[in-house]
Amino acid sequence: VGGADFLHRMQFFDLLKLHKTYFGLKNDLGLFNAYNMYFEEPLDNQRHDAFQDAEVTKAIFFGFKDVANGKKQVVLPNSTTPEEGNGHVEKTSQ
Repeated sequence: VGGADFLHRMQFFDLLKLHKTYFGLKNDLGLFNAYNMYFEEPLDNQRHDAFQDAEVTKAIFFGFKDVANGKKQVVLPNSTTPEEGNGHVEKTSQ
């Protein structure tokens, strides 16, 4: 994905699969783990309702867009080596 121009090439996409491909993740990330990549303040409670999922998805989308445009860096969960690239910083295991 070269920047955020992916919006102009496709109408629908799997946001979490895009994360997996873009960041080179081996496992699926999950909605709330993706949210936690972008925001330090955790969500109160995961309610498992469509409205909360939509709000979280919107926040993740704009967070990802900022990373793709080089405006933000994130820490990837469960990483083992510190690396920079694709607009992200990996967290070392402790």
